[in-house]
Amino acid sequence: MKKAILFIFLSLSIQFAQAQTDGISYQAVIIDNNEQEIPGIDISGNYLSQEEVSLKFTIIDSSENIEYQEIHATTTDRYGMVNLIIGEGESTPNSPGIFNEIEWDGTSKDLIVELSYQADDFQEFSQQPLLFVPYAFHRNITATGSLIVDQETLLNSSLTVANSSPTMLTGDLTVMGDADFQGNTQFNSITVLNESNLQGDVEIGGNTLMQNSLSVLGPTELGDDLLVLGNAQLDGNLNVYGETTVNNSFTVSNSNPSLLTGDVNVNGNTDLDGLLLVDGGATFYDNINVLGSSSLIGESFMTGQVTIDVPLGSSSNSYDNYPLRVEGSSNGIAVKSSAGTPTGSNNFVTFFDSGENPVGRIEGQIASEVYTSPQYIYDNAILVANAAAAAAALVGATTSSTICVGLGGCVTAPVPSLVISAGIGAAAAAANLVAYQIFAFENLGVTYESGSADYAEWLKRKDATETMSYGDIVSVQGGLITKTSENFERFMVISHKPAILGNMPAEEDLHLYEKVAFMGQVPVKVRGQVNVGDYIIPGGRHDGFGIGVPPSEMNLNDYEKIVGIAWSESTDPSADYVNVAIGMNQNDLLAEVKRQQSEIDDLQGQIDELRNLILNNETLSTVNQGDDKQEEEEEYRTLSAEEMHREVSREELESAFEMLRMQMVSQGVDVDQHPHYGPLFNDDVMRERVLSQMRDIVSSQREEVIDYDRSKGY
Repeated sequence: MKKAILFIFLSLSIQFAQAQTDGISYQAVIIDNNEQEIPGIDISGNYLSQEEVSLKFTIIDSSENIEYQEIHATTTDRYGMVNLIIGEGESTPNSPGIFNEIEWDGTSKDLIVELSYQADDFQEFSQQPLLFVPYAFHRNITATGSLIVDQETLLNSSLTVANSSPTMLTGDLTVMGDADFQGNTQFNSITVLNESNLQGDVEIGGNTLMQNSLSVLGPTELGDDLLVLGNAQLDGNLNVYGETTVNNSFTVSNSNPSLLTGDVNVNGNTDLDGLLLVDGGATFYDNINVLGSSSLIGESFMTGQVTIDVPLGSSSNSYDNYPLRVEGSSNGIAVKSSAGTPTGSNNFVTFFDSGENPVGRIEGQIASEVYTSPQYIYDNAILVANAAAAAAALVGATTSSTICVGLGGCVTAPVPSLVISAGIGAAAAAANLVAYQIFAFENLGVTYESGSADYAEWLKRKDATETMSYGDIVSVQGGLITKTSENFERFMVISHKPAILGNMPAEEDLHLYEKVAFMGQVPVKVRGQVNVGDYIIPGGRHDGFGIGVPPSEMNLNDYEKIVGIAWSESTDPSADYVNVAIGMNQNDLLAEVKRQQSEIDDLQGQIDELRNLILNNETLSTVNQGDDKQEEEEEYRTLSAEEMHREVSREELESAFEMLRMQMVSQGVDVDQHPHYGPLFNDDVMRERVLSQMRDIVSSQREEVIDYDRSKGY
């Protein structure tokens, strides 16, 4: 039988439970409103005895917002009574908090009671205000005994302790408003969390601890030391007339400027995290260590020595591997010497190895030093020797003879083509000599010296896969190099450490090239015995090795193979290196020409003897002269040395010089725009200097040859 459940409050007592329990005591009797069938009669309004029921209690505020809600599952006693404590039930999900968190602030609150039988749907039974102590805020509470409050106490009005009774606070006292002390006040310690207004004098006999700010609106005089353990903030100016000692760090924040009108002495390190702006000069009496990058916007002047020491990579092809980099202008570095006229004792730049040994330098130079410079003496000697050799060839050409056919005496003339050809060579040699001498003295100022001894250029290998190393003898074939000595144009040597290296190829093509010495001293690979003064020529195995040949054993075909002259010796029969002077043997063929000239002279004497024998033969009575002029004199004589080597005329020299110009133009040389040869051809003074140089050299060679021929009896 379904039952309808009703509440009948027999004893509804809403009050605080015992002090140790947080809650409201609630008692009620539950009556069954359904009739019970008894034989002969139906009875209604019986107690709901010993039945399980659920009660839901909800406390709402004046706006009907739920402040607390809970459910109790309980069983009625035999009389239908339930006895509960609100606050000990199970909070529902709708409850915003627990019972202890209800704010009993004196505002009105209602209690809603709902009932459910056998956990069925709850039915609201009653809603009534909570008007009893301690919620009736309009009532006063009078305590005749001790008042013990276990929780926080809120007094919305004043608190007066009368009868001059003492008040003891064992904990902290927080006063949010003003505190007015009419009598004497003794504090063991006092903590002021907010502003304090002291109208009279304050005398503090002991230490004063302020854990918050201290604001002093008027002047403050401290008769002794001021010890500040924490931060100190000064919003206005701080004027200190005596010395100031700061035993810890000193920080000026908020990006505010600091003005120091006097000197600043810093005995320790100075760490500047931002920019350092100095409007005037700055003087440092010791070292400056800059750990990061430095940017100097304006000019910088340093009167002391500067050393740049930074560990970088070893690759010379990377811009980042150089300690000193100068950029931003079309010009590079300017070096100004204090010497008015820099000489060889004034070095603009000196190069050192890791042991601080000088290996090269760029130094000043004056005219007198050019004359005594080993490089100038060497270069000038080479050019003079070339000019002398060319002049000797021209003198030799003047002794050539045209063919003479006929009977009688015959006088022959030199072959014109040979004279012109030799004249062009003499003109070129003289022009080179004059151009070099002019260049050497017009470019005074600096000279470069190096511990290395040769000038080299990069030349491409004919076979990219061919292996070469320093000291190898290579042949040049159409500008390409190979260790094969067939079809050669000339022989050169792979350099070890050139003093000057030119014709640098692109980085991506560098593996196809080798450094080839053009002039100077280089180590050369040789086999067998080599003596100082021997000519070095290829060994014939096409392996880069050479052999030494004494000058007395040279044949005519060996001269075109000359690599250089040995300036050191080797006794190793297998393989060794010798120091060889290269680029200095252009006139070596002259000695051979002279030797052959001597042999020709000997043959000429023998021919003269044979001719005399023939002339004495009775079958030959007369011989016609080659120039169609009959000579009745049938006696023949040998020409004198002066007659054999006639003097070259001015016209022949000028003709040879002009043909040199034409030959250079035909080879694509812009003679007029050439920095060295242009003045020689176009300037009358320079042209006369070259012709005079040619005439002097040729005349000197002619006299030398005449003296030699005289010594042979001509």
